[in-house]
Amino acid sequence: MKIREALRKERLAQHKTQAAWIKNIPMSVSHYSEIETGYAKNGKEADIDSEKLILLLKSNHVDIIRFFESVNGSYKIDERARMIEDISNQLSIAFNNNDLERVEKITHKLENMPAVPKITYYRAVLIMAYLKDEMTSMDNATRTKINQYIYQKDNWVTDNEALTIFGNSMPISDPGILIARMGKVLRTLL
Repeated sequence: MKIREALRKERLAQHKTQAAWIKNIPMSVSHYSEIETGYAKNGKEADIDSEKLILLLKSNHVDIIRFFESVNGSYKIDERARMIEDISNQLSIAFNNNDLERVEKITHKLENMPAVPKITYYRAVLIMAYLKDEMTSMDNATRTKINQYIYQKDNWVTDNEALTIFGNSMPISDPGILIARMGKVLRTLL
């Protein structure tokens, strides 16, 4: 159960209106209603900050430990996503420090991981080639795979992953094709 659902359940169990439920909290009824219903504005769900949540629970005599135990199962950390983000950060640090040995280790690790996002792997390959000063001598098969990844979607110019790899791969791109693709990027921005 999500926090918003648990709040509604607790409020209804006490037979209180939303106004009575939040009477001791500096919050409008309309905002609290948005929290309970999961109202989303601009893609962002209405939320309650931790201090107001604790005050709300205390002011309504709700057992805080029991409340959080009831919502605990609804919030999970995506360990795989966290690990990939960590690897991506390590790549950036290694690149900024010109640490070729570290980039090679990360790239080798990525090659042996199941289902690694292509953006992460291709970034590692491109960074390693750059640090080895081998961008222009990169093998055609790798260039082709990277280009296929970037341009697999018609809307690649609005896809952040594709644009990241596009930027990283500019040194290995054919100059004539690069100019045309940069034109497409610029037209999209303007």
